[in-house]
Amino acid sequence: MSTELATIQRPLNEIADIAIWLANSKFGGVKSVDEAGILMLFCQSHGYDPIRALELYHVMSVGGKVQITLKATATQAAFQRAGGRVLWRKRARLMMVSAMTFTGDDCSL
Repeated sequence: MSTELATIQRPLNEIADIAIWLANSKFGGVKSVDEAGILMLFCQSHGYDPIRALELYHVMSVGGKVQITLKATATQAAFQRAGGRVLWRKRARLMMVSAMTFTGDDCSL
């Protein structure tokens, strides 16, 4: 399975239809048509397939402003693809502790 995002240019009415379907289904954690529409336009502007991008991005409302952010799992995967290493030191229901290393530098989270 390729990790590359496909480049797809969709007409605006198709983007709106996808946004409605995503919002109605709550697929990918999308909560509203507006959130889904913003995510679809973000994907379009970056040449990403919207369904694949849902695996990597989510929409957050912070202080009344909508932001599109990279999911933690996607961030970790990119870190590891770049040569970083993650050691999980503690896993519990409410807390996880990890040590992350990149080119000899160490950081505990």
